[in-house]
Amino acid sequence: MVNIVYIHGFMSAGRGGKYEALKRRYRKDFNIMSPSFSDSVVEAELELNLFMEKDEMNEEGIICLVGTSLGGFYARYLAAIYKLRAILINPVMNPSTHMKKYVDMKLTNFKTGNEFHFSQEDVDTLASMEDKIRDNIDEDSIFLTVLANQDDVIDKKEVEKEFDNIIYIDDDHQFNNAFEPFIRREDIRNFITETYGL
Repeated sequence: MVNIVYIHGFMSAGRGGKYEALKRRYRKDFNIMSPSFSDSVVEAELELNLFMEKDEMNEEGIICLVGTSLGGFYARYLAAIYKLRAILINPVMNPSTHMKKYVDMKLTNFKTGNEFHFSQEDVDTLASMEDKIRDNIDEDSIFLTVLANQDDVIDKKEVEKEFDNIIYIDDDHQFNNAFEPFIRREDIRNFITETYGL
């Protein structure tokens, strides 16, 4: 069984449009999951690890993570820790730096309406997760990275410095228009099923 786990971005939640697109494309062949993780990074790190420890995630089979933006960072983190493959779409590379601007801000999750405060503890947790990626990354973690040409949120040079295997797509940071055509590509299916020629 192939399990695809879609990890949503910051101030969002699971089971959104990209999850629905993955279901339309792959539900006959793959098990599609899209959990919601906390707006608090401190809580989200615990939830991510608890999710990966579930029995259904430890049964024999293939796990491919798909994450966008901060979800791309989370996918990279899980891939490093659990030795998985991941598709990183417009991933935030150094969120402990990138997201400092949100500290002490009152924010609203645009999907759930939940109001929350982003804290220095969240930034510190992101820095700790970055350290864990560096400490655990090896050749068993395989990444396919996707950058949208019109993305004005992330620093593409940071991504290009870290990854060689990058696909460039004409879209913006949200990657809503290009996502469905992207997952219909045969090379993407091959990557998910471990037959991608890296």
